Amino acid sequence: MERFDFIVLLNKIPPEGLESSYEIANLAGAGIDLAVPLEGPINADFEIQRLGNEIQVTGTVRATARLQRSRCLAPFSYAVADNVEAMFAPPAKLVEGDHQHELAQDELEVQPLVQGGADLRGIIAEPQADGVSLHLT
Repeated sequence: MERFDFIVLLNKIPPEGLESSYEIANLAGAGIDLAVPLEGPINADFEIQRLGNEIQVTGTVRATARLQRSRCLAPFSYAVADNVEAMFAPPAKLVEGDHQHELAQDELEVQPLVQGGADLRGIIAEPQADGVSLHLT
């Protein structure tokens, strides 16, 4: 899967929204670098909605992490699945050049649209289950 396949452009989302599924076997080729090694691909299913000038993404991400027991160091597999939800919005603009603005909690949870699109790679690498996280390194 090419990198550009993960970008959802705001102006390409129809009024009824989109459904998008990914099976990512080559993480490095997709531009995804995880903190945890995986066994097999990452599978992601998303519903994508346009809300004015924002994009809302909800869905599920699944993968199998390859971990190591802490005492005997034997490897084992652990299924990680999580529901994800993300909101993408245009970056906030300053009213004046030196104006400082304290971010509200809801502003911290919004990811920026970049060149008019939402890059889904960050939320693909976000899931965690029982303390096992796939977060980007």
